[in-house]
Parts: sequence; structure tokens; C-alpha cells
Amino acid sequence: MLAVLERGANLDLVRQRAAGPEGARRVEELFTSAERDVVHLVAQGCTNRAIARELYLSVRTVELRLTNVYRKARVRSGFELIRLLAEAGDEQTADAASRPA
Repeated sequence: MLAVLERGANLDLVRQRAAGPEGARRVEELFTSAERDVVHLVAQGCTNRAIARELYLSVRTVELRLTNVYRKARVRSGFELIRLLAEAGDEQTADAASRPA
């Protein structure tokens, strides 16, 4: 039960960061451009191997970037990340996630 509450609190914290004092700051702005490239491919349903191939990276580099993304967004999986982005109003990534593969 505590883990569920902690995850909910983390989601609220990220939402607060996204809103920020200056208004409509997107959650995605927490990430570097390299991390955003990986996030967009995760949202499209790509595997780590497919992301590595698309971006000309090693699978390990993709894993490291996703680890950083998950840490910054305070989520544990690609599914949670996509849900968070959709809830925070990141329309571009949410749209990509909802399209059939």
C-alpha cells in the first residue's frame, strides 16, 4: 500500500514540476534532447533494441538514457512514463502512444 501511495505522490510531484510557477511547462522539458528522442520512440512502442537501431546507439546507451528518464520522471516503466506524459498534457507524445503500431 505504501508503494502505491509513494508512486501517487511522485506523480503529483512531477505534475507540479510540469506546471511550474511560470505556467504550462511540459514534463518532457525535464529531459535532455537525447532523452527526448528515446522517449518519443518508447511512446511509439519501440523496444530498446529498435530504439538503438533507429538512433545508431548501443542497447546499453538506450537503457542508460531510459534509466535517467525514469529517475527524472519518477516512474518505473515505459508504460508509466507514457501515462504520465499523457496526464501532464504532452499531446505529441500521448498521440504517438495511442497510434496503432
